[in-house]
Amino acid sequence: AALLLVQAFWPPLAVGLNPPGWSISCEAFFYAVWPRLVGLLRTERTGLPWRRGLLLWLVGLAAPVLGILALRAGLLPPGPFATITDNASGSELLARALAYLPPLRLPEFALGIALGHALRRTPARPASVATDTIRESGLACALLASTAALGSGLVSRLSGVALADRIAIECGALVPLFALLVWQLARGRGLLQQLLSRGALR
Repeated sequence: AALLLVQAFWPPLAVGLNPPGWSISCEAFFYAVWPRLVGLLRTERTGLPWRRGLLLWLVGLAAPVLGILALRAGLLPPGPFATITDNASGSELLARALAYLPPLRLPEFALGIALGHALRRTPARPASVATDTIRESGLACALLASTAALGSGLVSRLSGVALADRIAIECGALVPLFALLVWQLARGRGLLQQLLSRGALR
């Protein structure tokens, strides 16, 4: 499965002998469907594709939300179920499926394509180091605050599901903030953009 880059399609194999390899499995799937997606998502519109981005983000959240609801309702068999390296509970296998299954991560990839199309179509604007630095700082602070909230157990407390924080973190809850930061860094001239543009960091 690892040699064919399909291990992420089967949760018991996704984190077997090469745990980080699930991401390569996802990438192989993404680029297999990329020629079709890039045409479907192409548009002549300019500006930040916030409607399309919001829709793709919500589509990507559907499976994690349903998974958390299933865990809360106790709908999963307890297990244990055999994997390559251990015995996993039904809830653990669900968390792995939500995090690693390539089709469930496809909306994030599609959002990146939509953002790339928009960046190519949108004319450059006058850059202001001060204004762009303020925007970068605001987005970075929002990301840090959101990450702290997820790491503090907020989602688990609200949902009553112990695995909810992990699912939220691993399943793209913060994708809109990352998309906005990419947009800002690609079009601005703030201090963070200038730092990341230095040759040593490229």
